[in-house]
Amino acid sequence: MKKVYITGNVIKLKDGYIVIITNVRDNSDNPYFSWISFSASNVIGGTHYKTEMSTEFCYDECNNICDDPECSICNGTGKYIKTRYGMEDAKYLADNVKSYILKCLTKNFDF
Repeated sequence: MKKVYITGNVIKLKDGYIVIITNVRDNSDNPYFSWISFSASNVIGGTHYKTEMSTEFCYDECNNICDDPECSICNGTGKYIKTRYGMEDAKYLADNVKSYILKCLTKNFDF
C-alpha cells in the first residue's frame, strides 16, 4: 500500500533526518515532496516517492575520472551506483509539528 503524506506532516527520512513536508507535486506515480529540515538549520530539499538508483562518475583531485584501484568509492572503475532513497522508505512521525513536539515531550509520562 502506498503511503500518503501531506503538507505539514513530520517525516523521518531513511538516512535519519527529520523533515516537515511543505509541498507535494503529484506527477502520476512518482510524486515529489518538498520539505524543510527539522534536524538541521537552514536546510531545504525534496524527495521523490520512489527510491532511485543511478550510475555516477567518480573523479580524482584533478577532476579526472578516477582510476585508482584503492578508491573507496569506485575501486578504480570510475563509476559507482548512487541510491537516492524515496519517501516510500520514510517513516511517518506526526500529523504536524505541534503533535510531534508534544509526543516527544510526553513520551515518558503515563497518563
